[in-house]
Amino acid sequence: MKQNLYHTSKITLFYLKRNKWKMFFWLAGLVLLTLIIPPAFKNIYPDNKELIPVFEMFKSPAMEAMLGKAHLSQANLATMFAYEMQLFTIILVAIMNILFVAKDTRGEEEDGRLEMMSALPIGRDAVLTSAVIQQVIVNSVLVLAIGIGLSLINIPHFTVEGSFLYGASLAASGLLFGMLTLVVAQLSATRSQTVGISISLLLIMYLLRAIGDVSAEGLSNWMPLGWIPHTEVYSNNHWWPIITLIASSAVLLIIAFILNSRRDAEAGLLPTFSGHAEAGWLLKSTLGMQFRLQRTGLIAWGIGMFVLGLSYGSVFGDLDAFFKNNPMLKRMLTGDGTNYAEQFVPILMAIMGMVATIPVLMAIFKIRKEMSFHREELILSHPVSRIRYLMSFVWIGLLNSVMMIIFAALGMYAGEASSMKNPIAFEKIIIAGAVYIPAILVFAGLAVMVVGWLEKMSILVYLYLAYCFLVVYLGQLLDVKKWLKEMTPFGHVPRLPVADMNWPPLLWMLLIFIICMVVGIIGFRRRDI
Repeated sequence: MKQNLYHTSKITLFYLKRNKWKMFFWLAGLVLLTLIIPPAFKNIYPDNKELIPVFEMFKSPAMEAMLGKAHLSQANLATMFAYEMQLFTIILVAIMNILFVAKDTRGEEEDGRLEMMSALPIGRDAVLTSAVIQQVIVNSVLVLAIGIGLSLINIPHFTVEGSFLYGASLAASGLLFGMLTLVVAQLSATRSQTVGISISLLLIMYLLRAIGDVSAEGLSNWMPLGWIPHTEVYSNNHWWPIITLIASSAVLLIIAFILNSRRDAEAGLLPTFSGHAEAGWLLKSTLGMQFRLQRTGLIAWGIGMFVLGLSYGSVFGDLDAFFKNNPMLKRMLTGDGTNYAEQFVPILMAIMGMVATIPVLMAIFKIRKEMSFHREELILSHPVSRIRYLMSFVWIGLLNSVMMIIFAALGMYAGEASSMKNPIAFEKIIIAGAVYIPAILVFAGLAVMVVGWLEKMSILVYLYLAYCFLVVYLGQLLDVKKWLKEMTPFGHVPRLPVADMNWPPLLWMLLIFIICMVVGIIGFRRRDI
């Protein structure tokens, strides 16, 4: 046993040192997102009596489908915070764990680093164990930071036990999906496959949990995400779901080690299929090759955006009841009047627009990975210009910028059409989504500029996107200054369908996109590859 784990501690320290900044930004973002919400709720609901109609709203099928079964025995700010934020934050924590585990296991093999490490005197299971220890440490820090932070927030009912239970529910769920990713990493052959399958399983579990909470409770009891509401944070504080999640993680960990012992290095247990003897027409151009390489991501993100829009659209039938007695949601609305559905469309489209920006950035920044392994030399050794090579990634990003927000809008229309007696017109929903394309293109331009001049600073673009989410989505709740919102492209998008179309901001954003593109292309032509 000791021989199999030889030098695990050194590899763990290496992983922690290498990933320290990514861990810091993930943890800081999650903790900040958690701690800024309770004070905002306190400003909106100074009296607990105002919470009673809100808690009645939580028992509606649409809300239970989105947030989980409403096991709410006490009506106070703490229980409302836990119910509204718990499942949403768990999804973010799960994604964090999925990305880290995939990178440090299957990613190491795919990049050839595992082969180099295996040439050193390390145990067979040392790398796998190091990845597990790293995730245990990351999730433990998350528990402590959130538990201590919420305990010190100085708002009634935010008890110490409830605060640490809330943090533990996030960490235990994240660890479960990390261990699930560890199993998937033994089955799949690439890092992208590992991430894709793991996030797909997360999405499937969320959907099955939603179906179970609304119409088949027995189904949600089999889903890990369905166990979370049973914690009843800040009311009854049940710890058994945490124990169950940790026990399930241990089972998945054992399965991962068994599978790892039965496969060859750099190989997955799922069958792989040989390609065609000759390259198809799609692979005979740089753009076609990138489309072929990224098509799985395009399909997965397209389905995900449609489902996201569908889940938002499905609550439109109950919006009148939601907003009637909920001042918090009313503050987020755009425009005046009693048509709450149309007023709520812009804020949902802004959220989906920011989510749709992620695959755009991923598609363009994929060139960084190609260059880190010098694969671009194989392409550029042929009669292919640098601009043509760069644009093969950019065109995929531009396709994403249009396709993802349109899929999200289609999903929203499908959801609201099935839940409302008088649904919003199809063209209104599509146009309300399409106006966010220029804002997404601004990020595409920034990504190209970073690739051309500051390749290692791509994290800045993602941080800017996170800033946009913070000030645009939570700006109304946190009373963010108007000038802070105007520092984001999403803050200048016309709020259709309740506001009039305003073309100048959209044209300015298109101009900024073109300028950033040109600057990035010039930098890419001049840089030393």
